[in-house]
Amino acid sequence: MPLCHTSLPSTATCSVRPPATSALPLQRRRLSAAEPAESHHPDSAPAAARYLGYAGLLPFLATTGGAIWMPEMVPLLSEIQGMYGASILSFMGAVHWGLAMSNYATTNNNKRYVLSTAPSLIAFASLLMTTPEYTLMAQLAGFVGLLGGDLIAAKKQLVPRWYPRIRLFLTSVVTLCMGTTVYVKQKRSGHMEVHDGMMV
Repeated sequence: MPLCHTSLPSTATCSVRPPATSALPLQRRRLSAAEPAESHHPDSAPAAARYLGYAGLLPFLATTGGAIWMPEMVPLLSEIQGMYGASILSFMGAVHWGLAMSNYATTNNNKRYVLSTAPSLIAFASLLMTTPEYTLMAQLAGFVGLLGGDLIAAKKQLVPRWYPRIRLFLTSVVTLCMGTTVYVKQKRSGHMEVHDGMMV
């Protein structure tokens, strides 16, 4: 829009003022970047999350497979599985700590912080158990309980849509491995008691 200034009757200067730009698009961009919209998290899990999650199952599968095929090694293998299980249980709880820090989908994060720290406390307490069987059973209960919390969080849309699917699969494999190891350990312990009784 031209804007003219006249200093003398015979002269006039005109300047063109650029139209004012609205700040609305910039504000919209800022809001869209700040909002943890669910569209940022597709239904399918990212490739890195899938591959690393599957890789995390290998120690469980290896120790349980070793316990089945080498029963004489089950005391050592059950202890190894318990130590690894404690670290994984703590790690899975920390996911909710990260979501709470990022204020994902909500700013009321008190329950999230509780859910994120409880698994690490359960993992630590499980390592204080008197036998590897009790350690694995305590951790198994911890994994199942955490899965329940994850499913509730998913129902409330507090986690990405793909998260409960991969969690359900991973937890199923972990609990199956732990349950099998406990079964093999108890079966071997019973066999050893019978063998010792016959020797007496």
